[in-house]
Amino acid sequence: MKHATPLLLLVPSLLGCGVDDACPRGERGCNCTLQSSCEAGLECQANVCVRVFEPPAALNAVAPAGGACATDAHCQPGLHCIQAEGGEFLGAGPAGGYCSAACTGDAQCQAVDAQAVCDAALGLCLRRCFTGDPQPSENKCLERATLACVRPRELDAASQPTPEAVLAGRVGGAGTEREQGVCRPVCASDADCGTGRSCNAATGLCSAAPATGKAVNQPCQTDAECAGGLCLFGACSAACVARRNDQGCGFGPGASRREAACLFPFTNAFGDLGICFQLCDTQADCTAPDFACLPNATALLNTGRSAACLPP
Repeated sequence: MKHATPLLLLVPSLLGCGVDDACPRGERGCNCTLQSSCEAGLECQANVCVRVFEPPAALNAVAPAGGACATDAHCQPGLHCIQAEGGEFLGAGPAGGYCSAACTGDAQCQAVDAQAVCDAALGLCLRRCFTGDPQPSENKCLERATLACVRPRELDAASQPTPEAVLAGRVGGAGTEREQGVCRPVCASDADCGTGRSCNAATGLCSAAPATGKAVNQPCQTDAECAGGLCLFGACSAACVARRNDQGCGFGPGASRREAACLFPFTNAFGDLGICFQLCDTQADCTAPDFACLPNATALLNTGRSAACLPP
């Protein structure tokens, strides 16, 4: 299916970071412009000071629901580590692991972690979150770069965030109101998944077999042609974690050159679902027909590029 979502529904994400200007600069969740603008222990990502979630080996305490893990020992009592190398999450694994538990209702999850709810389709406890800009101390999805806050209406009947489900939930639903969702895994690149695993851009999970199909911004007519499972404006795209500009769309934070970035989160909010677009230096870089190489240094902060290929 070739989606023709009006660009005006997407453009607001480029107009600002959405963080309250009264928020003290440098504090967690507040505005920043350079790495030196943030307090110690925080990083400036997409104009917001955020805490980088440390790998499990560096944690001093066990992780709550939604926390990163490699073994059950990294999760608080009552929770189990769903490993990136396993197949417990829709037949694949969440990048960095995910502390969870089996469930049939919310009460079972909240008996272990008050911030967890039951995804009945998955039969798993997932961390609760709210879409929209988080409060400075909210710790939305534990500020993990590989988790996105997803609303129920962005999932299909099997609890899978398919392109059609995402677009149906987002288009016409953008706004300033905050809605409850759950923290779902969205890997940024193969580097998130470990040896022998690949980041499946269509599911956001770590799989044994790499996804096949066209890369971001390659011309397309149907979703099935694209590795990310999404054909938008006649070009391939994929879901990503909004305003995590230093990674995502197939590129890790250590990439020497990024060719795509997460733009246009439909709710214009840190940690929500976004859409991948190709980055460019000149018009000749844009591979999709009729796309224009448009500069926006603010939206592309930390990508190493200053322009993106955008639809007319």
